[in-house]
Amino acid sequence: NTINWIPESIGKGRFGDWLENVQDWGISRNRYWGTPLNIWECECGCQHSIGSIEELKSMSDNCPDDIELHRPFIDAVTINTPTFTHKQIALDCIRAGKHVYVEKPITQTAEELVEVLAEARKSNKVFLGGSNGLLQRQMRMFRQLVSSGRMGETYLMTIDRCSSRNQEYGMHSLSGKHGSGISSHSGSHNVEWALYLLGDPNPVSVQARGYYQTQSLSLSGVPETYDDDTCIATVYFDNGATFLFKALRAAPGQDKYVMNLYGDKMSLSYDVLKCYKQQSDDCIHLYEHDPILGMQEIIPKFQCGKTHADMYEHFFSCIRDHIPCISNGDRGLVTMRILDAMEQSILHGGCQIFL
Repeated sequence: NTINWIPESIGKGRFGDWLENVQDWGISRNRYWGTPLNIWECECGCQHSIGSIEELKSMSDNCPDDIELHRPFIDAVTINTPTFTHKQIALDCIRAGKHVYVEKPITQTAEELVEVLAEARKSNKVFLGGSNGLLQRQMRMFRQLVSSGRMGETYLMTIDRCSSRNQEYGMHSLSGKHGSGISSHSGSHNVEWALYLLGDPNPVSVQARGYYQTQSLSLSGVPETYDDDTCIATVYFDNGATFLFKALRAAPGQDKYVMNLYGDKMSLSYDVLKCYKQQSDDCIHLYEHDPILGMQEIIPKFQCGKTHADMYEHFFSCIRDHIPCISNGDRGLVTMRILDAMEQSILHGGCQIFL
């Protein structure tokens, strides 16, 4: 009677009488009803026992602040896993008949993704994959500005990102290749954003330079051995648009993460760092030229999405309401082809790779 049962009815009646008279008990045994052990095992073989709610939150992107662990059902709480494990985990879940959401990058290579998508298409379950930022309400607003013609002909998107050396997610201390270079870590987001906002054009060619950091930035030359800490890339599309990508991590510079989108009638600037880190809605600025008044700055009164909640809501809506997935893997496959070409260009000293 001292146990706080949730729901309360579980601890009463026949079950309460049975529990009161049970003679043997062990939470890890299957002889009696009990609680699963909190052991998480990764596909790479690593095992970890999560010891507290605080630790669970630190390892997860979507653990609710008020999570209740004593319920007769399982919450959908994800734990981040290394990129090289994504393919096998996704295949196992698909073959087990599960709805699957794989965050960016979906797999390490386009070849791996082709295999995953082939299995996903054979199932009757939802497959969602790609950048969690794609479904933020501000991204939908940007897409509407483009598709409505308000921006005119949209021809250029740029990403300028720098994570300073004191950032906790800087991975410059890792030795060896882990599939987590900045071209993959940030590029998998930003390339997909470019495809989405520029109208899903076909890539024509990619040119990239990569740098690996020891004590200072130097030309990598060995992307097959080490992950890149800096990537500068240009992607050309068949509709005439261009994507310029510059991203640095663990760099001796000021933190910055800005996306710019240019049309011949309007341009926009989106400060991603200000949105997510500072939780500010003053992160979007639009610029258009008026024949009489000249250049005008527009600051929209708009509440941005600042968590992964929008993507998870879309995932659940696809399952519950059978609506089409905005990222069913098709755009992700084009993204992976571009990322593969980036790595090949880095490997060959920045030469142009045609797709």
